[in-house]
Amino acid sequence: MLADAAPGPGPATTEEELTSRLTTAISRISRRIRVRSFNMTYGALSALATIDRSGPLRPADLAAAERVTRPTITRIVAELESHGFITRTDDPDDGRAFLVSVTAAGIIALKKARAERAKDVTDLMEGLTEAEIDTVHHALPALEKIALHVSTGADRR
Repeated sequence: MLADAAPGPGPATTEEELTSRLTTAISRISRRIRVRSFNMTYGALSALATIDRSGPLRPADLAAAERVTRPTITRIVAELESHGFITRTDDPDDGRAFLVSVTAAGIIALKKARAERAKDVTDLMEGLTEAEIDTVHHALPALEKIALHVSTGADRR
């Protein structure tokens, strides 16, 4: 059996099987819903969403929120700025620093990306039964809690 293959339908029998199957399912779903309509990396899209939700932010705070290194966030900020999705302003608390904020173009890009991803998820769920959709609905609070959990593999670096 391939390590990436799920053993089949039905509940997981062990915690190891549960986590393995969940990891595989999340990875496969994520690959299938990557935004394709415009030239922006997944990391840039995630950072743009964070800036929209929590901005204006210093790049260092954005790097911490995105759990990436400062050089990585520097590249992402440059990418977002080159597309006109964010703007820089001086940090009023520190003249050496700057803040990044989402622009109107950035909000439009986020809405487009979210709509595209939602359509992809809708398409993926098309073959589910009503009971399976109900199961997904009931699992959402737990999945959202997992998604917001601050301790991840990034902590082990």
